[in-house]
Amino acid sequence: MHIHGLHQRLLATLDVDWTVLRPTRFMTGVPFVWPSVLNQGLLLEAGGSGVMSFFDPDDAAAVAVKALMEDGHAGRLTS
Repeated sequence: MHIHGLHQRLLATLDVDWTVLRPTRFMTGVPFVWPSVLNQGLLLEAGGSGVMSFFDPDDAAAVAVKALMEDGHAGRLTS
């Protein structure tokens, strides 16, 4: 089990409202110069067959503000 999953399960056992935001990768730190981007328009990395989303940090912050300010987010995991 990944450490993140362990922490999320522990959090779910606590008597508090919680929401976990899980952006996978921030796009502001990615230099798009890989050959696959230039030649195919795809970012291909050695990570298996999974799909990874890129987030702008400002978008992740906007989601966090909504989770803090609006009802209906407690007890949820968002990716």
